[in-house]
Amino acid sequence: MSQLAITIDTDTIKNASLGVVVLCAVLCLVVLKVVSSVVMKAILLIFLVAFGAGAYSQRSDIVACADRVRLEYAKGPPAPGTTTECSFLGRSFTVPIATPKS
Repeated sequence: MSQLAITIDTDTIKNASLGVVVLCAVLCLVVLKVVSSVVMKAILLIFLVAFGAGAYSQRSDIVACADRVRLEYAKGPPAPGTTTECSFLGRSFTVPIATPKS
């Protein structure tokens, strides 16, 4: 299985999660205006609110992971193969802590 290396800073992720929350709020307003069935409105609103709350709650997980990586760097140059455990959307994954290439 190939690995995908993605470099995104925590500020971008936090801003993207806020964007998802705003999008969910806008979609809630659209649902209230467009959908005529009360039951369908309730179902869609519950789904959108849950999705927005989930996106917002993931911000803390990303920040906690970034803080763990910063702590590893604060201890000094990490040894080759040093990793830390992070979780996102309920799934745990290992993040390698490598020294930045100059």
